[in-house]
Amino acid sequence: MKLFKKATCFNISKSLPARLTACTLAAVCIAACTLAALKLSASRVGGAANAAYYAPLILVDAGHGGEDGGASGPGGLLEKELNLDIALRLRDALRLMGFRVRMTRETDVSLHTGEGKRKQSDLQTRTEAINAADVDLCVSVHQNSYAGKGVARGAQVFCAPNGERSRAFAESVRGCLAELRDENARGVKTANSSVYILYHAENPAILVECGFLSDPLDALLLSNPESRAEIAFAIAKGVAECFRADD
Repeated sequence: MKLFKKATCFNISKSLPARLTACTLAAVCIAACTLAALKLSASRVGGAANAAYYAPLILVDAGHGGEDGGASGPGGLLEKELNLDIALRLRDALRLMGFRVRMTRETDVSLHTGEGKRKQSDLQTRTEAINAADVDLCVSVHQNSYAGKGVARGAQVFCAPNGERSRAFAESVRGCLAELRDENARGVKTANSSVYILYHAENPAILVECGFLSDPLDALLLSNPESRAEIAFAIAKGVAECFRADD
């Protein structure tokens, strides 16, 4: 069974070893190109062939967590769990590509501090992490839900309203996600004040809604670890391609 029209890193109809090999080879190829571009950029800045290259730091934010489960889907699917699973896969893919990665959370926890307004505190903690001086890009991972009429399906990428850099990353990631499914091709949206962490971001930042838990097909795909791996790799590929385009 092929879940996506075109798998960027592997076709899930293959055997498990073949999938892992194909995904690893693809990641290594992108990593080599990305690191070569970063080294070239460093040599231009440093003016020396042996100048140390700069590995960008990517902050990966798994949305929700702890008492905040986020959206829910059929069969007990919880957004917070899907977010963390995809975020951890994204972390591993980015590290394989040569990036430094920092996580806002690696377990099922809320990021609030104190006993006040926990949701607001959680969002403020995430925003502070995004705005750290050494962060080059934040990718926040979420799942969507829609209670209205009609069909809402596929990924949606939002960018922070803080300049062209955030939009460039969002467009690159959107393009790679669109290679997986036609439903992922919807345009990038600039976040408004309802998306707190992006609206208050000072560094380049994007938020990826990987699918709609309210849609049966999206929920089926997101419940499959293999499709979650494809989503994570597509996001990583989009990030790497945008950095490589700088050179």
